[in-house]
This record gives sequence, structure tokens and C-alpha cells, in this order.
Amino acid sequence: MVQHHGNGHGGNGDAHDYLHEFLTRQADIVRAADDSELFKVKLYVDAATTHLMDDNGEIDYNRLKNPETLQAMAAQIGSGLTSRALTVYQADPNLPWHRQLQLTIAYAGLAGGDLKRFMESDKEDFTVSRIGAVSANVKRQQLQQMAPSTWEHIPDTPAAKASILNAMGIAGKLNSQVATLESIVELMQHYHGNSGVISPKTYERNPAYIQPAAPHAGN
Repeated sequence: MVQHHGNGHGGNGDAHDYLHEFLTRQADIVRAADDSELFKVKLYVDAATTHLMDDNGEIDYNRLKNPETLQAMAAQIGSGLTSRALTVYQADPNLPWHRQLQLTIAYAGLAGGDLKRFMESDKEDFTVSRIGAVSANVKRQQLQQMAPSTWEHIPDTPAAKASILNAMGIAGKLNSQVATLESIVELMQHYHGNSGVISPKTYERNPAYIQPAAPHAGN
């Protein structure tokens, strides 16, 4: 787990630990996307077993050439994704807004018409390997869509930005009055991706970087 430095609070006594919440939400979106990706493959296997298995107990992908079979299989997978999302919501009806958004994105990726379009295009080539590749691609898109939910709780104020810099252990390296929230988010993403380590090169190229004072020449 990524550890953060200090208590994450700004000098104004702000009680919000913005970095900790960001890291928690980052873990949330990865978990939602991973779960959705795995569940799509499971649903595909279940649907293929129902609709594509021949009398010898083998999967016959040629059956996907039949529009009715294809439609039934797509509907079963889509219905399963919708049911999964509802199950997760019902398990905790008081989910915070950002978590509701994350789950909606995670389970909406192939629950609508996208899945049917993929299957109609590929037909018998829409194998379990194909659903795995499609799910991985959808996962990447989902993570991008969910990313803003990880920082929407952070106000664009110098105090909040100073709090985050302090929590990452680089207080005094950037001018929080000058640094943009976008650049602070990039630093947090770097911090998260590097197990709580911030490379000096990462913040030294920021326009808000505070250059060290030049040493005084001797008399």
C-alpha cells in the first residue's frame, strides 16, 4: 500500500486528507474495472455454454452466425452485467456519489449496444479470447472515464494544494499559489504509480517549482 507523509493537513487546520482520499478512490476505480473485466469473461463463458455448446459438449462458434443465437447470447451477457451492478448497489444503498459513478461506468461498458455490435461484426470469431481483448480495451477506457472521480473532492485552493504537497513529502518544493490543480493531480498520479515515491525530476519541471537559493560567495 502507498504510504503518505505527515497528516495531509494544510496550515489552515483543514480536516480533509485529500491525498489519502485520492489514493482510496484510485484503488476503488481499479477494483471496479478489474471486477467488471473479470465478470464480463465469466458471463461470456456462461452464455457460450448455454447457447454454443453442441451435442458433443463442445463449443461451436459457428452458431454465432445465427442472428437469433447471437442476439440471445448478447442479451444474456448484458442482462448479467446489469444484474451485477444492481447487486453491488443494493449491497450498500448509501454508496457515496463518486463510487456510484465508478460502478455505473464499470458495468455500462458492454451492457448496452456495444456488445451486440462487436458480436455482429465478428460473428463466429467472437471467441472467449476476443471477449478478453475487448474487455481489456473497455477497461482502459473505463479507467480514463473514472479518473476524474478520484480528485473531484479537492478544492482548487492554495491551502488544499499545499496540504497535498506536504502529504507527499515535498512541501516547499512548489509554490501552491502558482501550481495548478491539474499539475498537482499529475503529481499524485505519479506518487500513486510509484508506490509513494516522487522523483525530483517530476516536480522540478513544474512551472511552480521553487528554485533553491543560490549559495552566497565567500568574501
